[in-house]
Amino acid sequence: MITVRGLTATYRLGRDTVTALDGVDLDVEPGQVFVLLGPSGCGKTTLLRCLAGLETPVAGQIEIDGIPLSDAATGLFVPPEDRPLAMVFQSYAMWPHMSVFDNVAFPLKAGRRRLPSNEVDGRVDEVLSLLGIDHLSARSVTTLSGGQQQRVGLARAIALRPRVLLMDEPLSNLDFRLQVELRGQLRALMHELNLTTVHVTHNQAEALEMGDRIAVMDAGHVVQTDDPESIYHRPVDEHVARFVGDMNLIPGSVARWSEGTAQVQTASGMFLAMTAENISLPEGARCFLGIRPADLVVPAPTDAPPETCLTATVTDRRFQGDRMMFGLKAGNDPLEISTHHSVRLSVGSEVRVHIPPDSAIAVKPSPQTRPTDQSDDGD
Repeated sequence: MITVRGLTATYRLGRDTVTALDGVDLDVEPGQVFVLLGPSGCGKTTLLRCLAGLETPVAGQIEIDGIPLSDAATGLFVPPEDRPLAMVFQSYAMWPHMSVFDNVAFPLKAGRRRLPSNEVDGRVDEVLSLLGIDHLSARSVTTLSGGQQQRVGLARAIALRPRVLLMDEPLSNLDFRLQVELRGQLRALMHELNLTTVHVTHNQAEALEMGDRIAVMDAGHVVQTDDPESIYHRPVDEHVARFVGDMNLIPGSVARWSEGTAQVQTASGMFLAMTAENISLPEGARCFLGIRPADLVVPAPTDAPPETCLTATVTDRRFQGDRMMFGLKAGNDPLEISTHHSVRLSVGSEVRVHIPPDSAIAVKPSPQTRPTDQSDDGD
C-alpha cells in the first residue's frame, strides 16, 4: 500500500549538506502497524515527515495505493493537505482555548476535507466513543491528563478517516505505566479499524509490542525490516543486535557457514549458531556470537556437550525482583546473564555456562562507513 523507493533527504548545517535519508526502500502492507525504530538522529522522523509531505526529498519516490505522492525525478510533490493521511504528533498539538469536541471537530470544519456540520457532529461523537473519551467532550483540553490529551490527538486524526495514520513518538511524553497500558490499546484499535499505521519510536519494547513489522534504522539507512520476533531473535548485524534489547556479543570469526547456520570461533572455543535469513557469512569473516542474557544457562546442565559450554567468572550480581542479573567474564569477554531470582551465584566463583545453539546467532559487524545523520529534528 505504501511504497518508498530510493528516498534520499538532505538538510543544510552551516556550509555542509548532511544526508538524513540515504536511498531508503520500504513497503508497508494495508492494515499493518509498521514501526520505524532507531536511535536519535537515525532519520526515522525525517522519513515520517517525507511521507506526510512536510519534507521534500531530493531523490526517490513515494506512492500510496499506487498513486504517486512524491517523485524527485519528475518534480512531482503532492502537498500535505492533499495526501490521504493524518498525523499524531509527539507534542499532542492541542488548541488550548477549545474543548475536546471542538479540537476533534476543527479539521473537519475548517480543513480541506470539510464536512457539513451535521456530519461533523456524528463523526466526532463516533470517534470519541471509540476511544472511550466521549464523557470528556465538553471539557477544556487544558484540564486533561497526558493520556487523555493523547487520545484526543488520536481522535482528531482518526476522525479524518485517513488511508494512512502517521504517529511520531505518540507515547514518549507519558509516564511508563500509561505507555505500557496504551501500547496494546493502540495496536488493537489500529487492527480493529484496519488502519495502515506508520509509527516512529526509539523505544524498543514499544516497537516489539506494537509493530506487525519493524524497520530498524541507522544513519539514514534501513538496516533490517522484519516481524518483531525475527528482529529480536535473528538480528542481521551488530547495530540491530545492540539496539533491540540486550544481547551479549562475543567477538569471533566464521569457521564454517551453511545456509542458516554458522560455526563461530571465539577465544572461549568454537560454537554453533543460527544466522538471519538472506545473510551469508564467508569463512574467515569477522563476526560476533550473539546470545540474549535470558537464553544463557548457568550452571550448565551436566549433560550439555562441551562444545556448547564455556567457563566464566562471576563479577557481580544485581537483584531485579523476579529476575537476578549476573555479570560474568569469560577470558576478556564480559557477559550478562538473566536468571530466575532463586539462582544463587557467588561473586568471584567460577561457573560453567551453556550456550544453546538454537538460541545463539552469528552477527555481522556494523558497517563503519555509513554517513552520520545529526539532523536538527533529532530523529
